Amino acid sequence: MNYQEKAQKWLESPIVSTKYKKIIKKATDAELKDMFNGDLQFGTAGIRGIMGPGTNRLNELIIKKCTIGLGLYLNKYCKENSSICISFDNRYNSREYAYLTRDILTDMGYNVYTFRLPHPTPELSFAIRHYKASVGIMITASHNPPMYNGYKVYDEEGGQFVFEKIDRLIEIISQLPNELEVNYEKAPIKGFSRYIDDELDPIFIKTECDVSIGKKIFTNDYRQTGIIFSPMCGANSIIGTKVLTNVGYDVETVPTQDYFDPSFKGTKSPNPEDSIAYDKSIKLFKKLKNQTFKDPFKKFNLILVCDPDGDRVGVASENKHGRITLYTGNQTGAMLIYFLFSQYEKLGMLPNNGIMFESFVTSSFGRKIAESFNVEVETVLTGFKYVGYKAGHLKDKKYLFGYEESYGYLVYPFVRDKDSLQSMILIADMVEYNIRKGKTLDVYFDELQRKYGYFLTETYSVKASSFEEFDQMKLKVASMCEKPLKKIYTHNVIKMIDYQNQIIYDFKNNKKESFSNLPKTNCIKYIFEDDGWVSLRPSGTEPKIKIYVELIMKNKPKNKDECLKIYNFLQDFLSE
Repeated sequence: MNYQEKAQKWLESPIVSTKYKKIIKKATDAELKDMFNGDLQFGTAGIRGIMGPGTNRLNELIIKKCTIGLGLYLNKYCKENSSICISFDNRYNSREYAYLTRDILTDMGYNVYTFRLPHPTPELSFAIRHYKASVGIMITASHNPPMYNGYKVYDEEGGQFVFEKIDRLIEIISQLPNELEVNYEKAPIKGFSRYIDDELDPIFIKTECDVSIGKKIFTNDYRQTGIIFSPMCGANSIIGTKVLTNVGYDVETVPTQDYFDPSFKGTKSPNPEDSIAYDKSIKLFKKLKNQTFKDPFKKFNLILVCDPDGDRVGVASENKHGRITLYTGNQTGAMLIYFLFSQYEKLGMLPNNGIMFESFVTSSFGRKIAESFNVEVETVLTGFKYVGYKAGHLKDKKYLFGYEESYGYLVYPFVRDKDSLQSMILIADMVEYNIRKGKTLDVYFDELQRKYGYFLTETYSVKASSFEEFDQMKLKVASMCEKPLKKIYTHNVIKMIDYQNQIIYDFKNNKKESFSNLPKTNCIKYIFEDDGWVSLRPSGTEPKIKIYVELIMKNKPKNKDECLKIYNFLQDFLSE
């Protein structure tokens, strides 16, 4: 069936809304093709897409199909009387999609715990574990533009579905009739639905606040650090401010970014990875920089910026020259690792069986620091769900830390996904600790670099203009496994890791070996002879190839040109 025939089916269907039919009728042929040429697929990271009518759009009919599939999954693989937790962010239709999901699942006989207001992703993970639910659903598209939304599924441990669980769910959904024909049987006894905001929020906030290490390392309750905080119009607009103030920090939220806004009109970008996301926070910092407090030592010196679903956090702070420095996820992660592990060591809290997790595209900086404290480091694939899974399946190891380069961290695994809230508390404690030592964060970071080396790490993207072009780019990445590059720009390659075929090629010793400790994925990593690496990974949510470059140096680099040259070399290669 071509896109025009699909569109006609929607126009003839009695379950398609009048609003959607009007949009379809007014659409140009190109718009119609974009709406119906293909089907939005539920994949290993759930489903995410532009909202609107069509098989290639996210809408009520697609949500209905996914939810019916999840209900059938529960019936087949989970215990009787299963319950579900559902949360949602601030986006257009998030509440509506969440409540539609609730209504379908209660009709199918399942009990549902949900919220009245948007809540952050880590609280959903916490809720699943608190209520002993079988699954959880988060309606969110993270940092994507306002026209996007998505649907992520969590298991009984509070982590996103992985391995056979997600494979089973995808199989069930893929075998269902199309979105116009799919339906479900109502259970003889309808499940209950309960709002949990008022009862769960105080418990969750207290649990988050208890992670603060400040009460162990500071001799008093007052804090010198003042925080500029932006929830980016998102789900942390209420909870985020509460946890920071409850552990003793003075907080000023950024106007136009401190309330639920589905249009994100108060920010140029809701993504803490983008420097423009900090514009208004920096402006507010400059305004409040010299504000006087009753405590003469206190002032605003830290900026924290979350993404809309509240699982990631970006950091900026005043440097020794009085200007603002932004830190990457790799840099913040490295500083947190050293701060926490060094404090644990002083307090006698550092176990001899500690383990930390990183993704395979995360900087080596954190690994080097962790290993200096005799903490084991294990690498997982990108996608924090793998860190969450590992945190819940340790036998003889003590979980200490998990992070990705994309600004996601987890220290205490009462949540099984990245958690901006506990991260913000511990980052604030780290800044407070250094302020009391007379150090700004840039001085602290430079000390770590002088001790462990200079890790120049950059992330780039090669964007495709269409999904067809993206498919070609993915094939190009796969072909690099068949014909590995022995030299990238001026850097000799001594090793290549093929994560799709699970083979490590050792060019220096002319041998190869297989591995099976990671799932297969279309990604590759090249290790350079002169300390450093580059990795290529097709994005799971957008049509682009992400390229990660790291160069490790003994002396402070003067610029980032060398990383850019490596990226340009690979960009040309992918475009050939």
